[in-house]
Amino acid sequence: MQVIRLALRDAAVTGRPVGTQSATALVDRYNLLHSPERVRQLLFLGEENVESSMVDAVSDRWHVTADEFDNFDGLYQAVKAHIRTVA
Repeated sequence: MQVIRLALRDAAVTGRPVGTQSATALVDRYNLLHSPERVRQLLFLGEENVESSMVDAVSDRWHVTADEFDNFDGLYQAVKAHIRTVA
């Protein structure tokens, strides 16, 4: 689940879609112990809309909310507020 959470966070921050093509970037960026191939396997859920599938899987296990932002500043302010809350 950690890989999926990182993939979702990475997609939110970078604006790139979640998918198997981001596996190598995730391994490199977060120094994951998994190989890129293993990360690809974890990200692929056999559905056309992979991001939606991952959000559903995470939501089933933890309380998750999805927010939409009109611009980067709104996202940035929300991330800062979240970090203050959990730090």
